[in-house]
Amino acid sequence: IELIRYDLQSSSLIVNFDKEAFETYNLNPYLIYDQIDQTLQNSTLITHQIQNTSKSLESPLVIKIKGGPKQLAYAKEIIMSTSYNGVKGVIDIQYLDPTTNAHQRHSLRILSSTNDLLNKIIGKLELHLDIDLLETNNHGWVYQNYGIEAALQNVYSEIDVQMNKNGIGEYDMRYVRTIVDLMGERGRLEGLGPSHLSVLDNPSILAAASLERQGQVIPPGALMANYDLLNGVTESIVVGKTPKIGNFAPE
Repeated sequence: IELIRYDLQSSSLIVNFDKEAFETYNLNPYLIYDQIDQTLQNSTLITHQIQNTSKSLESPLVIKIKGGPKQLAYAKEIIMSTSYNGVKGVIDIQYLDPTTNAHQRHSLRILSSTNDLLNKIIGKLELHLDIDLLETNNHGWVYQNYGIEAALQNVYSEIDVQMNKNGIGEYDMRYVRTIVDLMGERGRLEGLGPSHLSVLDNPSILAAASLERQGQVIPPGALMANYDLLNGVTESIVVGKTPKIGNFAPE
């Protein structure tokens, strides 16, 4: 949107669009016009009517607003504060055409999406899309809806893409599997960062302190008299003990 002008005489908003921006970002005018219409419809304080239906960038969009200057100003703020370049809060969303997958069914790939948006998509599009084929990296949502094994497989697929695809490198799949299995060894999906298994939720004081946030790990462990069996690789290395690797412990 390049400019929104007021026409107080007809109580209308005149919306001028930036044609170059539409071409640069490959935006569909029909999508933008419909989103503006839907955004105003969602407001209980605004009653509006689209005056011109040509949906052409060559002419401005004229929207008649019921009320006076206050309603016009409010409608303008609604239009200007709405996201129109796709789905708000989503980095990437792609439609998966039936001809591009082995199952020959319609589905979506949605990255960095919230739980609310995924739930809304299922509620509105479940009759048109194969939800079981939906691809997302919201592993928590997958865990809540499909269980631990589905979530771990989802994590495995994402790590595989990050480590082994697009010429990045070639990591041993057993290494990737080990990481994923660790994230589900307690029967629920657990992260590996400082707030989860790696530090604050690690039963071993030495293993937790080897990464970061030592001040949050050592005093509580000492006060609670945590008993460390030194079975992990990290804590074994810290104390100079031969680590247990594989399915046997070397003498």
